[in-house]
Amino acid sequence: MVGAYFLDQYAYMAHIQDHNVCTQCDRHFDSADNLYQHNLAHRSLDYECLKCDRGFKTYGGMIIHLESGCCSDVDRDTLNTLAAECNRSDGFILSEYEDNLLDGDLEYYHGKVNPYYCPTCGTEVPRLSSLFQHVESRACSQTLDDGVMGTLCRYLANYV
Repeated sequence: MVGAYFLDQYAYMAHIQDHNVCTQCDRHFDSADNLYQHNLAHRSLDYECLKCDRGFKTYGGMIIHLESGCCSDVDRDTLNTLAAECNRSDGFILSEYEDNLLDGDLEYYHGKVNPYYCPTCGTEVPRLSSLFQHVESRACSQTLDDGVMGTLCRYLANYV
């Protein structure tokens, strides 16, 4: 392909960067974010459900599966409670919602609530799965393994 369309590999690499090209299937995307989302389709199933043997491409996808309650006795309320019980919960749960998460009582609030927040950039989100999806995105530099998020992942692995 390099010889057919581009003068050299550097020109090809510049084209890939400038035009958001998937290097696996050569599709072009309007934005780097769209390319990033597309690249998830090429990922392997790296995350196994904490309750069954189903595989997921992202940790956040696995948490969505658990929140739905479709594979086990775990659901969104269970995960909210476990997250609030984690000894580092003050690093990702807003203090005014911690008791409600422990009690499974977020329904008390009418309208949208965002009890979770990113420990790195402060972005507030409504669900635990949303927090993990944010962390796995390129929205900030937080990763799954670092700091309080790493602690939370290990806590969930032990107690789900």
